[in-house]
Amino acid sequence: SAAMSACSKAAHWQAALVLLTSMRELRLQQDVISFNAAISACEKAGQWQHALQLLGQMPAAVLMPDLLSYNTTISSCRHCEGWAWAVELLREVCEVRMVPDVITFNATLGDLDAGEC
Repeated sequence: SAAMSACSKAAHWQAALVLLTSMRELRLQQDVISFNAAISACEKAGQWQHALQLLGQMPAAVLMPDLLSYNTTISSCRHCEGWAWAVELLREVCEVRMVPDVITFNATLGDLDAGEC
């Protein structure tokens, strides 16, 4: 988890993905924290498609994304093509009965503004 956190802080998204895959292959416990760190690394590197993929993989790993998972993924969608995904993720947050917070709304609004390119 420390290695994953370091990848997140440095925006080393490829290393974060390798670590997450290695954890599964070595039968080490993947958890919400490790996925969130990988999503964060992707977000910081502008890799919004990979962040979306990771969020989508969490249920297959028998993990329930938390609000941080959604907020970070929504934040990663601040590119021309990503705004629609941000809106969809906000809808999903409400659908799974999570309570969106100010970060959720600000990230979504920022994505909508960035989508006007």
